[in-house]
Parts: sequence; C-alpha cells; structure tokens
Amino acid sequence: MHLRFERNLIDFSDSQQKITALSWSPTRQKIAAATADRVIYLFDEGGELRDRFRTKPNDSDGHFVYMVWGMAFSQDSTILATAQSDGVVFVYRLGLEWGEKKSICAKFPANSPVTSIVWPPNNADRLYFGALDGKVRVGHLETNKTEVVSGNLEASAILTLAANGKGDAVISGHEDGRICRYDLSRTSGDDNMQVMVRHSCSVEVLAWGDVILAAGPDCKVESLHGTTAMCWSPDSNYVVLGTLSGGVMLYSTCLKRQLYKDNFEITYSSLSKASVQHRPTGQSVAMASSLGQSISNIDIYQDRYVVARTSKSLVLGDLTRKVTGEILWGGKGKQRFYFGNPEELNASASHLLFRDQHASLHMLYLATAKNVLLLERCSYCQWVPSLDVIVAQSGGTLHVWYSARCPGSVATAAVQGAVDSIINFQGKVEVVLTEGSRKEAHRLDPALIRFGQTLAAGSTREVADMAKQSSLEQLVSDLVEQLSRDGDFGEAASVLLKQGNLQAAMEYFLKAGMPDQAAQDTRTAVPLCRRLAAGYEASRQLESAEHWYIRAGLPKEAAQMWLRAKCWPQAVHAASQHLSDTAAHELFVVHAKRLEAQRRWQDAESAWVAVGEPAQAVAMHRRNNDFAAMFRAVRQHQPERLADTHAQLAREMEAAGDLKGAEAHFVEAGHWRGAADMYAKHHSWEDALRIAKSHGGTAAHDQVAIAWASSCSPQKAVAILARCAGHWKNAEQEFLLAGQPKEALEMWLYQKNWAVARQLCQQHYPSGMHSVVDAQARVAREEGDVAHAEALFLEIGQPQVALQMHQEAGDWDAALRLAEQHLPSMVPQIQARMQPAALEPPQPAESPLVTHAEALEAEGSWAKAIDAYLSITQQHISDQDRQIEMWGRALKIAETKMHSRLAEVAATIGRRLQRLGQFEQAGELLMGAQDNKDNALRMAVEHAHLRCGVPTAAELLEAGGAHMALPVYADAGRWELVHDVAANLDSATRDDYLIRHVTDLMHQEQPDQAAPVLAHYGAPKAAGLYPFYQSIAQALLSKVLRTATGKSAVETAFSACHRFLHGLLVDANGATLHHDPAKQGLRNAWEAVHYSLLHSRSVRKGWHLLAAKQATSLLRFCVFIPADWAYATAGLAWRDAGAANMALLFLNRFLDIAEAIEDGLAGIKLGPIQGAGVGDRSFLGSQNLTITKSAQL
Repeated sequence: MHLRFERNLIDFSDSQQKITALSWSPTRQKIAAATADRVIYLFDEGGELRDRFRTKPNDSDGHFVYMVWGMAFSQDSTILATAQSDGVVFVYRLGLEWGEKKSICAKFPANSPVTSIVWPPNNADRLYFGALDGKVRVGHLETNKTEVVSGNLEASAILTLAANGKGDAVISGHEDGRICRYDLSRTSGDDNMQVMVRHSCSVEVLAWGDVILAAGPDCKVESLHGTTAMCWSPDSNYVVLGTLSGGVMLYSTCLKRQLYKDNFEITYSSLSKASVQHRPTGQSVAMASSLGQSISNIDIYQDRYVVARTSKSLVLGDLTRKVTGEILWGGKGKQRFYFGNPEELNASASHLLFRDQHASLHMLYLATAKNVLLLERCSYCQWVPSLDVIVAQSGGTLHVWYSARCPGSVATAAVQGAVDSIINFQGKVEVVLTEGSRKEAHRLDPALIRFGQTLAAGSTREVADMAKQSSLEQLVSDLVEQLSRDGDFGEAASVLLKQGNLQAAMEYFLKAGMPDQAAQDTRTAVPLCRRLAAGYEASRQLESAEHWYIRAGLPKEAAQMWLRAKCWPQAVHAASQHLSDTAAHELFVVHAKRLEAQRRWQDAESAWVAVGEPAQAVAMHRRNNDFAAMFRAVRQHQPERLADTHAQLAREMEAAGDLKGAEAHFVEAGHWRGAADMYAKHHSWEDALRIAKSHGGTAAHDQVAIAWASSCSPQKAVAILARCAGHWKNAEQEFLLAGQPKEALEMWLYQKNWAVARQLCQQHYPSGMHSVVDAQARVAREEGDVAHAEALFLEIGQPQVALQMHQEAGDWDAALRLAEQHLPSMVPQIQARMQPAALEPPQPAESPLVTHAEALEAEGSWAKAIDAYLSITQQHISDQDRQIEMWGRALKIAETKMHSRLAEVAATIGRRLQRLGQFEQAGELLMGAQDNKDNALRMAVEHAHLRCGVPTAAELLEAGGAHMALPVYADAGRWELVHDVAANLDSATRDDYLIRHVTDLMHQEQPDQAAPVLAHYGAPKAAGLYPFYQSIAQALLSKVLRTATGKSAVETAFSACHRFLHGLLVDANGATLHHDPAKQGLRNAWEAVHYSLLHSRSVRKGWHLLAAKQATSLLRFCVFIPADWAYATAGLAWRDAGAANMALLFLNRFLDIAEAIEDGLAGIKLGPIQGAGVGDRSFLGSQNLTITKSAQL
C-alpha cells in the first residue's frame, strides 16, 4: 500500500490535543473529526473545513468530563451519531446544506461508557453501539428506544465494532480478545450471538470487507505510533489520520500506479478497484468488479472506452459519460473489441450484436451473458433504429429478426446489391440497398414489427389478439420452440400465456420451477394450484401442499390433508388461520366421528384433543368400556379431572352392584370416605370400618363405628360403640396432627368433658374457649344449675343471656340482682315487670291448655289439637313426665289421623327431648312412628353415647352418614357445619340446604344476611329460583335503603348481593350472557343493586354530582326500589350537587307519589321528565314505602 500525503485538515498543536474519533460519510461528501475538547469539525471531500459544533454531555447539569470515542454517519450523510464516554449516544441532524442549525434528534442511554458505534448499510432507523459493560445495543430512531442485542460475555468490555457490506451482521472486538458476530436479522437474545475467534490480545481495531482484519496492542505500525484515530473514504482511495497532538492529515492511497500511453494514469486502490484518469482533460472513471474479481489488465480504446479484464468478467467504462458496467466473460486468447458502431446495442440495452473474426454474427443476452449464433458469413448487421429488430445480409439474402427474443425465427428475402442504410420514419421501416448507381428499398412487414415490439413491451392482451393472425402464428411457435431448446421454459410459458394457451403455459411454468408465476394469472391459478397441491401431498411435501391449497382458495382441503396425515397441530393451525371457528370445529368433529365409526380409537382421540374437546375422547373410551384408555386419556389431556373421573366411575360401579370395583376407584380419586359411605349404605359395615381404618386412621374408624351404631337398635349400638370407647384420646391426637383442632373440640364438647375441652383450647385452639364456656353454661342451665350457668355466662361476657335465663324461669329477684350488678340500664324494665308478676294468682295444678287440647281432640279438630298439645311447656305443667305425655298425644294424633304432619311433629318432639336429656324415653316414644325410625334410632344412640362416654352421631357422621348429620345440624341452626358437610356431597344436596338456609333467613326478614350466604357459597343456577333471587334483591333494597346510605355496612350488603347476582349472569368462562330472556329479571335486579352500590359509595366520598346522576339512574328500577324513596333521594342529591331546578323537579314528583299513597291509589302514571333522562313510569302504590322525612320534604 502506497500513501501519499495530500494536506493537513487540522494543523498540529504544541500540546496534547488528541483526536478521539474520525468518520467519513458513505456518500464521500463529509468528513467528521472529534477533538479532545469535545468539538466536532466537518470537512468536505476535498478537505476544506465547512462547519463545526460542540457536543452535549449526558447530564445537562454535569461537567464536560467526557470524550467522544466514536462517530457514524447515516447513509445519506445528513445525520451524525456520537458515542460518548459518559454513557450515551447522541444523534445530531446536520442538514443537507453546510451551516444549517444542528439539532439532537435522538438520545440513547447505555448505563456504561460507549466505546464504539456503527451504522450498517440498509439500516436507516437503527444504529449499533458497544460499551465497556460488554453489551451491544441497538438504538431505534423511530421510537427513540434502546434495546440490548446480546449478553455481556462475563462483562468483557467492547473496544470496537464493524459491520459487513450487506448491513445484516455486526462484529465486536472485546478486551479479552474475543471477536463475536451478531446476526441482525434475528430478534434480541443470546442465540443471535456467536463467538468467532479469540485474538492473541485485546481487539482494538476491526475492519470487515471480503475478509475480517483485527489488530490490537501487539500490532505496531511504523511512523504511526502517534496516531489516535483513522478512517477510510468509501472508495478506499483516501485515508484520514488523527494524531495525539490534534493534527488531522489526509493521504491518498493505492496499491500501485501506472501510466498508460503517457496520457492516462491508472491507480489501483485494491485488487478489484482501479481509477483511470485522462491526464490532458482530467476525465476519470472508477473501474471496479462487482464480483470481487481481481483486475488483471486494463486497455483503453479511442481515448474513451476502458476495458478491464478479470478471470471471469469484463468491466467496461466510458470516460466521457463516467459510466461502467460488468459482464460475465470466460473467453480465452486474444479478442478484438470494436467500438466503431454504437448501434450494436439495442434500444433497451438488453442485447448486443457483434461479429467475430470469421464474420459470424452473434447476439449476446447481457442479463445472462448467453451467446447465440445468428448468421455465418455476415457482411452487414444493424439494429433498426429505436426498435428491437435485427437486419443482416449474407450474400444476396437479406435476414430479418423481428424479435430478439426469438432468434430462431428469421424472415429472409432475395435482394440485389448491398445494404446501404435503414430508415425508420413515421412507422415505416425500409432497408435501402444499392447496386452501382441503382438504389432499391425493401419494406419490412409492419405487422411483424408491431408484434415483436408488443412482445418486448409485455402487453399481454395485444399479443394474444395479434397471435390470432395467421401471419404471426409461426413466429410465436418458433419463439416458444427456441426458448424451450435454450431451456428458457419460463420465457416460453410467458409467451404462451400472452398468446392465451393456458394449458401449455402452465406446463412450461412447472418445467421452469415457477409455479408462483403461473398462479399470478387468475385464469390458471385455481386449477394449477389444486394440481400442485395434490402433487406435493402425494410426495409427502405437506407444507408446500398446504401453501398451494390455500392459494387455490381451498383451506378446508388443506386442513383435511393434515388430518389424513395425522398431523394434528398442523391441521389445527391451518383450520384456525383460514376457516371460521364454526367451520373449523365442524371439520374436526366430523373427522373424529368418522374415525370412531371406523373403530380407529387412537386417531379419533387425537382428533378430539386437537379440536379442544378431550372430554369427547374420554366419553368415547367410556362407551367402549375401555377404562385403561379412558384413564390414560384423562391423565394426558385432563389431569385436573382425574379424581372426578375415578369418582364418577365409582358411583356407576356402585349403582351396578360392583362394590369392590367402586371401592378401588373411590380410593384412586382420593375419596375413601365415599367408599366408606357406599359400604354403609349397603350395610357392609365391616368393609366400611376397614376402609376408614386403612385410609383415615383411628379417628375415621371411630366415626364409621358411630354411623354404624346410629343405624342399629339401642342395645346393638351400645355394643358397637363399646368397641371403640377407648380411642377418643387417640382420635384427638389424629385430629391435631391433621390440623383439625375444631373437630377435636367438638368431640369433647359432646361428651361434656369440660376440663379436657378447656385444656385443648389453652394448648391448641384458643379461639374455641368461648364455645366451650358457652356450651357448658347452656348445659348447666338445662340441668337446672342456674347459679353455675350464670357464672359461666358472665365469664364469657354474656350477662344478657343470663338475665334472659332468670326471666324465663320467673326468678325476678335473681334477674334484678344481675341487672343491678352488670346491666344497670335494664333495672327499670325489670322492676316494672316484677309488679304484675307479683300480683298474678298461683298457677292451677292442671293448665287450662291441657283441657282445651283434650277438647279439641275429642271433637276431631286434629290439627288444632296437635298444636295445642305441642304448645304445652314447663310454664303450663311443671311435671316433666306430664309434659312428655302431652307431647306423646300429639305424636299419636299425627301418626293415626294426620300422617302428613308426622315428620314435623316427631322432629319437634325429638329436639325437645334432646334438650331435656330424655334420650331413652324419646327413643321408646318415637320407635312406634315408622317414618321417624331414624329419629328414634338417633335418640337411642345418643342415649348410648351418654352411657359410654363417646361423641354424638350427629357430630361425627361425616365418614359414613353425612346425610343423617345434615338434618340435625339444620334443626339446630348450625348452618356453617351444614355447608361444611354438604360440600363433600352431591350438588343437589348442597343446593337444597343452601336454599333452606337462605329461606330461613328470609323468613326472619334478614335479606342483608341472605345475600352474603349466596355470594359465599354460590347461588344455584336453576331457572325456577330466579324469582326468589329477585325477591331477595328487592327485600334487601327496601330494607337497607330505608335505613341509610353512604355507610360501609350498607355497601357490604350491596356488594354481596351484587356478586351473587353477577355470578348468575355469566357463563362458565366468565362471559356475560347479554341476550338470555330468562335472565332479564335477574339483570334488572343486578343493575338496581349496582347503581345503589355506586350511589352509596359516592355519598360516602362526598361526590355530589356523581351521586345525583346515579340516583337519577335508580328511577328506572322502582320495581325493586321504593318509588317515594327513589324520587326523594334524587331530589336531595341534586340539591347537594347545587342544581336547584333538578332538585325541585324530583321532589315535586315525590309529593305526587306520597299523596297517591295517602289516598290509597293502586297506581299512578308518571309522565316523562324532560332533561332528566327519565321516561314514562307506572307506579304501583302497593310497592311503595313512605320515607320518614316526607313531611319535611
């Protein structure tokens, strides 16, 4: 390499003023130099200083302590990016002209000093920079965002970057010597980085051309030891060097120089590049091989035309026009070049005519370098001016090629003389021949000329029309034949397509491997694409087959192809991409059913799974009784349903009588209690005990034993329970180990073992102490130990319960004493009630109520007699045995005269006897009532529990008699336990007890408690219950809104009602059902609650205007909300919002409603309120509730 100093761009200084970075723009127009004082100087390509500007720091408030370590120009040279040591890249807009104002158009932070930067070709909106943290980042100019391209290679600092000529890859040089390559066509991530090689030292310089050059501190360049920056011109003819002392020098570079014929200087900048300059005129042209071939020789003809030879090509140049071109050329030996006739190149510059040394005429296809021999012994040849028509002469024959694309089709004519010239004037072409002094004109066929030109222009319709002329058919045929011989099947297909021969065109396109080309024509697309798709499918090239099925507009056939190949994911993808959801689902369902009909079970399963319906595959195997396949399918595709499937099969086997098989599936489902329950229902108690012992331990075993005892006679029950009477302490330990202290406590409470229960609470369950003392107090009360009961009630802070106990017993002195000590506010009330009690006469020995009941029984008023007997309590008869006798009469009447009331009467008496502790007598009394045998057995068993010291059946029937436990809990009002037990049973039982609980709350006029219960446990979605749910919402709104709004308690009730109503209005996927007419009433109720909740929140937060608008919305729901309350609330809300007119409007409407109520009207027609968004409404007085402050309003 030879360097020749041209000039200094910046002169040297006496001190260190390091040039930190240099960059030459891709267009050669600008050179940028960054100095140590952070100023950038801009020069033109001749080295003249044209502009300069100062760079900006990363932190606008910071100090100028950074350096510019790298620069990069955009491809159009109008933008310059700087890499700075303060961890930022600034992008400056320079403008098109010199001296334009500089502006920052982008900023990319890096969180680490930026050491190098490149702006690859073909990346107008992306530049790449490396930093000391070892990361390569990309800055997106469109979004002004930074993205990390790669990892940090264990934090090895990046010192330099370089990009390839295509702009699709970048390489980085690292401090540890590694050189890495980044593929810019991939997305960000570690997989787009590849470590290429490790250099012997840190890599500080990289260059990427035909090869990659790398250098570091081990590379010493003579005379350049003071150089701090360097860059090359895009044509490699110049290099700029920056020095430590602030100087910038411009050098011209070359591999070699030589003179040609003393008038031309040839300068080689590389093996494949050379510059040729005509020294007298200064004209020059840059010769370069685009193939990267080394130039071996350069010749210059006529002082204008330059021919450069490589081993594979010729590079041609014109000094006058400064243009170059390259063609493939493999000729050997000596060739002659003829530049005397510029007409040897056709008008469209696609073909070149030339004659060799044997006078043979050749035509060269410049695009492909294909050489075709046209004519031997050619004495004349020329293109017709402005036309692609060739005229040549050989002897006495004139040859005319009307289309260069058809060299095999030539028209000939015998002529006399030699061709003198060719005239193309006003659409007429004549060949002028001379013989001596005689001239003759030969006119060329205008139709053939027009056909050739139309064919060259690609006008399909005109060519097709013209090809119908008989005079042109042979030309077209010859053209196709010639192209076919030359292997140009694509060209032949194009000609046939223009001629309209679709079938032949399609065949040639396929021969050329150009099916896409044929498919562009709508006339051939569908049949061609279908044929291609079928062919690709037959050869198992399924992806290509899918492509052509889609191109043919046959997406369903594409999906079916994948189904035939058993490629389920691809079939699903094709269907989802190109078919509607309905069509895709129908396709897979039909295919799956067809496979089932063919007994191809595994393929059918795959089809069902592919369509997203694995449940259908499971059902198919179930129908075939192939349980192994069924459970395999569940495990693979529905693992969350494995336990439910085992449980369902267990229930089916139980129904079929296969108890052992059912047991196995219950256990597999993890539901051994179901197996124990099954055996209990079939009276296989020993098997139930075995299951419970194996899977639940001693506690579960004892629970099943209790369930067994509850189904036997009292005598046998005692024997059964005696078998496990000593296991209760062990049961407690198992409960505690299972994290169930509550269940252990319930066990000791029933035994009335208060000391053990208290100890359990102190050690393991402190929150249960209140329940222990409460239960002990109530038992003491029932046993008549009033003093002890009072002390216990006071211990848990319930003096009011103790007071009520004394009042019910008629012990007013004790009540007064308790009130004076603990409830002083109750003293006046107690004293007032003591006076009439003191004046009451002594109670007769026999209550008149007994006489009345006996009279009703005698006259046959059975229902009244039952009620009279059951109403007898301790206040009427002090003798307990006498009370029980009266109740027995009620039971007898129900059993013999009113069988429909038997269950009700038996349950009532059972609860009373249970409270009195008369279990054995209750069992004897109830045993005679056949329909109440379970109640009798329960009473007897509980009596046996007392004698044996074991828990009640009602408390421990979960394992084997959950259905027996539920009525006991429900009758006692212990709904929490009811729902806990029912949660493990079937949905019908759960829903039944949930509705019973809610109904009980509604009978107690507690809709504010009913709504949370439904919200917590989930309201059953039975259409018959919709009116009931609406009544709950209406009752809640009527009760709560009359109380107050804007309070948290009100919002809690509304929120619960809102949740359970919303749960009824959505499907299983959570999507709202907007158009279900059966749920319109529910939707109206939900909207009423919704707006009421929003209104209450707005009132509480003081959002007056929003509260007024929400109150106005509530006027649409007077079916659920008291109308007078609604209009009064709207009026007051608008008053608080400062809208007096609106307030007066709604309050006047309220007065109309209030008067209608007072007059007892059944309804009132309310007209529309203009401007308020409220239309006509009919008001029913029976649905209205007058608010308290109506007089004030």
